[in-house]
Formats: sequence, C-alpha cells, structure tokens
Amino acid sequence: MSTSVSSYQGFSPKEEDKVPVLDSVNQISPEQFYRDYVAKRLPVVIKSPLPETDWKGYLWKNEDYLLEKIGQSICKIEPMDPSTGTFGQGMSRNEMTIAEFLKRLKAGERLYLTTQYDSSDDILDGDDEVSLLVKSLCPAPTNSLLSDFSLTPALMGNLVPQQCNIWIGRSENGTSSGLHHDFHDNIYTVVKGHKRFVILSPDSAVHLQLAGKISKIHPNGLVSYEGEDRSQRSDGLTELDAAIAHTQFLENKIAGLKEAQTSEDIIQQLEADYEAEMDNVLQMQLGGEADDWDELQEGDADSLLDESTNEIEDDSSSVNGEDQSDNKAEVSPSNNENPSLPDHFTKITVPGLHKYLGFEDAKDVEMSEDERTSLSKTRPLVVDLEPGDMLYLPASWFHEVTSSCQEGESNIHIAFNYWFHPPDNLQDFDHPYEDRDIWKAKRSMVFKAIQRLYTTTGSSEKRDMEEASSTSQKQTKKRVQ
Repeated sequence: MSTSVSSYQGFSPKEEDKVPVLDSVNQISPEQFYRDYVAKRLPVVIKSPLPETDWKGYLWKNEDYLLEKIGQSICKIEPMDPSTGTFGQGMSRNEMTIAEFLKRLKAGERLYLTTQYDSSDDILDGDDEVSLLVKSLCPAPTNSLLSDFSLTPALMGNLVPQQCNIWIGRSENGTSSGLHHDFHDNIYTVVKGHKRFVILSPDSAVHLQLAGKISKIHPNGLVSYEGEDRSQRSDGLTELDAAIAHTQFLENKIAGLKEAQTSEDIIQQLEADYEAEMDNVLQMQLGGEADDWDELQEGDADSLLDESTNEIEDDSSSVNGEDQSDNKAEVSPSNNENPSLPDHFTKITVPGLHKYLGFEDAKDVEMSEDERTSLSKTRPLVVDLEPGDMLYLPASWFHEVTSSCQEGESNIHIAFNYWFHPPDNLQDFDHPYEDRDIWKAKRSMVFKAIQRLYTTTGSSEKRDMEEASSTSQKQTKKRVQ
C-alpha cells in the first residue's frame, strides 16, 4: 500500500521513544494539555485519575456500591469468542441485569460488558437528534452512574464529548481486544485490574494489513476508508453530518436575529442560505434526486431530515468489546477481504504481535514471516496501566489491549473511557474544530443532550454546560498554581 494516502502531521515514534508520563493531572492546565499532547497527537499516561470534581469512579471498585447503583440495569452481555479467545468479534449478546452478570462472572463464566451498542439495538432508538444523543452519549448503565463523573471533564478543554463507556470483564490470564484503531480521541481510566496497551501511530496503518482499504490518513491522524457511503472529514463528520449541522447553525442564527429584531435584509439572506443548505442535505440523502427543498411536501422533507439525523448521530454503533470501536462500524464488504472484521481492525494476530514484542505469553508461538515483516516497519509502544491511571490516546492510534487482574483480586477488571470528537484545528485551544459554525451547532446540540441527561437522571453537572470549558480551565489553573 502506498504511503501517499497519509498526510499525518502528528507524533510518530522513533526507535528509542517512549510514551510520556505525568505524575498527576493537577500539574497541567487544559490549555497546556491541549498544546503539549492533543495538538501534537501525542499519547500520554497520567498516574492519577481526573480530579474529584470530575470523577469519583474509584467508588465502583466496591461491588456493593456498584450493585446499589446499577444492579438492576439491564444490559447486553457478550461471551468470549471461543475460537480466538477475544471479545468484540461479533459474538451474539444476551440481555441480563448487572447483578446477574456479576454473579456469573464470579462463577467463572467468560463474559464481557461494554456499553457501546450496535445501530440495530433498540437502546439507541430515538425520535429526534437530542433524544438520540441523550442515549448515545451515556448508554445504560453509565447513565445511572452520572453522579460519579462529569460528562465535560476540565482537562479536555473545548473538545466536544461523543460518548462515555464502562467496561467490565473477568480475566485470570489476560484477554485481548485485538489490534485496531478508533475514530475519536480517548481518555481511558482503569478502575480495577490491569491493562497493557500496545500502541502504534496512525501512519503505521499502511503496514498493518488492515481489513479495509484506506482512502486517507488526515493530518490529525484520523483514518478514513474506501467504500463508505459518504467521505469522512478530518473532524470525523461525513459531508451529510456537516450539512445538517450547518442547517442547525443557520436556523439558530435566524431565530436569534429575529428575536433581536435585526434588519429584514440580513434575515432574508440567511433564510436563502438555509434553504440552499436544505437542498444540499436532501440531494445527499436522495442521491442527487432532489433539486429544490420547496418542491417536497413539508411532511416528506421533515421525514427525510429526521432519517438523516438518526443515521448520522447513531455513531456509537461498533464492534462491541474492550476498546473495540468508538463509532460507526466501518465495514465495507466490497473492499474488505475479511468481512468478519471491520475495516479498522488489522489481520495481524494477537499471538503474532505478542511474539514480536517478546511477551511471555507468546514465547512458544510460531510467528509468520508476513507478520514479522509488517511489524518491523512500525514502532510499537507498550503502556501498562494500574488502577487510577489514565491514558490519553488520540484518534486512530492503533492499539491492542490485554486485560488482566492481579493475584488475590476477584479476577474482575473495570475501566471507563470518554470519547471526544477529533480536533482538526490543532493550533487553537479555544476553537479546536476548523469549521466553527458547524461545531457551534454541534456543541449546542450536545450540551442540550447533556442537560436533558442530568434532568432525567436527577443528577447535576458540576459546571454550567455552555461555559463548561472556560470554567474548567480556570478551575484547573487554580489547582496548578
């Protein structure tokens, strides 16, 4: 595969490089964190959890506490794939309460909970964009744990949250996620157990025998694939996503100008822009068949826009396993030689990867020459995380995660992570997304969903939603001083 598909401009490790480590989240402000790590697309380990104003997930180590909070929540549980010894490879999942799940885990069953759901799952059905965002931002049972964490952690500054997830499993000897990448920036916290990450930079993609065919590696590292319905932008949105968000921005702006009794000429121009953008949305949705928004009956137009909104915002659909994927399953059968794997998974086996790195669990493994040749062109980095540790991993950094528990523990491991939409305006902390109008609308919609989440769950966010980033920055800077 040619490296010409890559325009990646972020950190790419050299021979002796290691992942940097911060002793505490309190030693860095959101602006400095953005400048030193997010903007450089540089992973970093933080040897402490988020401050207690944002995070009390350490309470989840107590099983009685966890059962009291979410014991009766019904979730979909995945069994381990017996052929590969991994999770997240498309095994059929079963519904059960968290209490039943934990009971069966302790009895020795190899099961796994992830709160990422397929687009076909009823749990993500929604009547409108905000309703859908409410469910996809914080899927059950995380919505019952909202009193223990903030959806807008101060450290992440002005990045827009996409989803949060809890991961619970059992492992005596270690279970693996398989080697893959995701499509959003990731803050990953270990609550209980041990996690070993093997990570590789996005420009490694051309060497990693991916299941899908790469169309582009964006400057911020985001990897896009051929065969997708609509091309993916560097901020992770499709062109349809962006067009719909632009109509929302124009709609909000027009409403505000009318309320302020602004000049009718200005309003009329914006209304013309709005109708033109609606035509654009419908043309994309109908494959170019619609020439004029006004030619469609109102009910038909509203229906089509709702369908588009539900399609694009249901972006937690994924392969469901430990750290498997943060959004749309990027499977394109016509370009995927192995349709059982999503595009963003590699065909390099876990035993082969572990053998290449000299891990003890693979000392008796025979590694293929093909795998050895591919991996020799990359620079894998290894990160070990203990309870309370965090890892920041930029979008499309490849990773294989082995989960295990220390001797004397219950063999249950728990982790939690946040996904954030990948920034593409990397030199601007205040405006991390290049398309400001669109992301103003997206941010507003996400914050409405967050407000509704806290209202419906009876919890309360630590900060005012519309000023979360700036307030968080000030609070964190005070801690640093």
